[in-house]
Amino acid sequence: MFEATKELQETNFMGGIDVMLAELETPIDAPRAVTPEEPVLPPGATRLSNRYVRGRISGWWIANQERDLMVTESAALIGSILRSRRGSTTAIVAYDPLSKRIETTSGSIYELGMPDTAFAARGRHVLRKLGF
Repeated sequence: MFEATKELQETNFMGGIDVMLAELETPIDAPRAVTPEEPVLPPGATRLSNRYVRGRISGWWIANQERDLMVTESAALIGSILRSRRGSTTAIVAYDPLSKRIETTSGSIYELGMPDTAFAARGRHVLRKLGF
């Protein structure tokens, strides 16, 4: 009976267990470092996130320069003005939807806070273009 037990202990009952254990002991290559890619700006947008901000404007809407009407079409964004209850900016020449900033003809960079609620209801296409 002692010999039968000894034979069972020396038997490789799983077949290639020695080979499997040898494979497990080999070093595993470290995963490649994943570098986050910079988000892609849509056509027509400019990166303004690294520029000095003159201020943050809340309660704003985009208006047509000639007739002071709300602009609700995203194609008319460049050349329009940003208005708020405190006043208006010069014409918009660039925008950055990633940082929600605009640049005006005077060279000022403004960060956009929450828009006017009436404009938010009507100007969804403009808001999407500006990153909201």
